[in-house]
Amino acid sequence: MGVLRVGGGLVLISAGWKALNEATHDDAENTSIEPPKSRKKLLSMAFYPITLPLTMGPGMIAVSTAIGTGMIGHGTANLVGCLLATLATLLTVYVCYRYCDRVSQAVGATGADALSRVFAFILLCIGISILWQGFTELWLAMPKA
Repeated sequence: MGVLRVGGGLVLISAGWKALNEATHDDAENTSIEPPKSRKKLLSMAFYPITLPLTMGPGMIAVSTAIGTGMIGHGTANLVGCLLATLATLLTVYVCYRYCDRVSQAVGATGADALSRVFAFILLCIGISILWQGFTELWLAMPKA
């Protein structure tokens, strides 16, 4: 489990760092003049949207495993709490995806950039936490020389 936590932490750190250092909305508009995409290209992009790796990829697997294995042997109350937290997370992801267009319109481009950076920082911190937990577990498992 320690190796999975270290790997998952590194994936989350990488995703958070990349999102934290993305160009702002204004910079992206000024520097990228792309030709229109073909229908085939748009359909291939629709299959795997940009948000899917963060909610359904290796980072999600690592977080779920790290939390789930941390609950082993802690009783029924902790298991129920973990399941309720999972349901709350699923509901939050659904609401965020369902209403992201309205939130973007409400806060504007600058507000969306600021929110994106705040959430990227939180993702980076979660990645560091999982990495540290895995590193500690591996360190303590090393044989004493």
